[in-house]
Amino acid sequence: MAVHLPRPARTVAAPRRTSTADLVAALETLVAWLPPLPAGLDPVVVLTDSGAAVHAQIRVTDGPAAAALTRDLVSGLTEAPWPARGADTTVLLPGGLPLSIHRLMP
Repeated sequence: MAVHLPRPARTVAAPRRTSTADLVAALETLVAWLPPLPAGLDPVVVLTDSGAAVHAQIRVTDGPAAAALTRDLVSGLTEAPWPARGADTTVLLPGGLPLSIHRLMP
């Protein structure tokens, strides 16, 4: 008896919908908006480009100061209609750039 298994279909990469200009515009938006971040929280700012969208992240060490910083950063911003995976909050910066804030365990 012979068993023939179908070959898995090859996946085709989705067409790229973002460009270098999108990434530069996102960086300019982020720099114009971003206030000084306290060094004690070990802040890291990340700008990612998935090919479909550009997304900004701020990662800080969790604690009482991180909760206060998160509240200050999102004050006056619109909550994003979709949460970023693992984020404490996701908001839209002026111009629509999504920003997620991640409070990481120390």
